[in-house]
Amino acid sequence: MTDPDLPADFDGLRVALVTDLHVGPVRDVTFTRRVVDMLRNENVTLTRGSASIRLAGIHDETGTGVDAPNLEQALSGVPADAFTLLAAHQPKAAESGQGRGVDLQLSGHTHGGQLWPFRYAVLLQQPVVDGLDAVGDVPVLTSRGAGAWGPPVRVLAPPQIPVITLHAGAGAP
Repeated sequence: MTDPDLPADFDGLRVALVTDLHVGPVRDVTFTRRVVDMLRNENVTLTRGSASIRLAGIHDETGTGVDAPNLEQALSGVPADAFTLLAAHQPKAAESGQGRGVDLQLSGHTHGGQLWPFRYAVLLQQPVVDGLDAVGDVPVLTSRGAGAWGPPVRVLAPPQIPVITLHAGAGAP
């Protein structure tokens, strides 16, 4: 992905998107809680040399109370001109990110439909099923995920861990 807002010091940065692990006997509630505690409607600054970008994360769209997504809180303090990666489990979170300076949203949740022909049903709820697409002014990279929901079977939607390389400069995402 090429973006004119990406600082030159981050040119070539590779990002692996690991989603939908769907923990079980090996990855228990303790592991899950540690992961959840790292992306709580907030942002962190990543630096390389003298340049910086922001990584923001919000809770899942289905969360309530203290676990409800709060994009305004997650982007609090982020300069308008900062390159911003947003981790949001569901692709439809990009609908609330319009006009907020999100340069790339990283999502999962859809499993690519997991079983053909469910991908068509997923499109009724989510704007992106898998791959890179734009939702308004927010580019969204959606992974089919590493795990499975329900039966541990996938048909025409193999698991994936996408790796995207970010490039500074002019051009389309």
